[in-house]
Amino acid sequence: MKKNNKPLICILLCSFLLIGCASEQRYLVGPAEDSEVSLAPFESDKVQVLFYFEKDNSVKKQSILVHSETRLLGALLNELYFSSAFCVGEEVIRFEKREKGFHAQDTITNTHYANFKIQKEQPLYIGVVVHEDGSIDTDITTKEDAEKVVGKIVNRTFLVNRKVEECDPPIAEATPPQKDVILKNIELSADALFDFDSATLNKQLIKKNMSHILEQVNRSDISVTRIVVSGHSDRLGKAGYNQRLSEERAQAVVNYLIFEEVRVPIESIGYGSRLPITDSECSSQLSQKSLIDCLQPDRRVSVELWGNYEEKSTLSIKK
Repeated sequence: MKKNNKPLICILLCSFLLIGCASEQRYLVGPAEDSEVSLAPFESDKVQVLFYFEKDNSVKKQSILVHSETRLLGALLNELYFSSAFCVGEEVIRFEKREKGFHAQDTITNTHYANFKIQKEQPLYIGVVVHEDGSIDTDITTKEDAEKVVGKIVNRTFLVNRKVEECDPPIAEATPPQKDVILKNIELSADALFDFDSATLNKQLIKKNMSHILEQVNRSDISVTRIVVSGHSDRLGKAGYNQRLSEERAQAVVNYLIFEEVRVPIESIGYGSRLPITDSECSSQLSQKSLIDCLQPDRRVSVELWGNYEEKSTLSIKK
């Protein structure tokens, strides 16, 4: 006697295709999980979405298959609901109304696409509305509105895809770089670096008076990204000469920092006598020596350290 394998084949096909072999509704329903709508987080990186019939005004009540872009999520039948887990992001959901029931081979009579934004830790409640002509609409509802419908339902659908896609790890938001500010503005008297009317660094004075700047540049609690060195002269002499002298003094300090292997970009500026500190305090009626002494604060080199207050990386500024 030949053995009938049709029931076994039917069972296997049902397992793979996620559809029931019988068309009776009793094979598609089970006890409601809870009379109260509560969508607890599925996993830390996923969000639960509840699908339910909000209204079905069509003459012939038929099932609706719900698809994401990559998988069949489940089937909605009149007075049934289901939930599914999603990764955070944009999701296009397809709702298909079938001619006879839930079988994959049934003719699709109406299709509706809806775009939903899945946000972290914010469950969605999606009500499905079927109009008299069979057309489908969807509506994002509140938990309270969903509960008014789902709370009365005693059964939920078993026709749900339990497979959950792996979510990509969240992309950490890049911390915007800190805006560079002036960390230090160190002013050195030109007399502490140069002889009078000279742009050549005094070897006996330079190490003593520049060591403080090098210490500041190489501090571990700040990150110096650039240095601006400004040269200034007093008002004695011609403007063109003073301008050139201030530029040469600024460049001499830059050259020293480069020699000391300071690695950040360094800019030099000469202001001549345009930015005096003494202003009108020193009268031209003073003797030459007294006037030179009075104008001493104007003869200076300013070193601005620009950067931020972040700790230095393993790449130090100086070798």
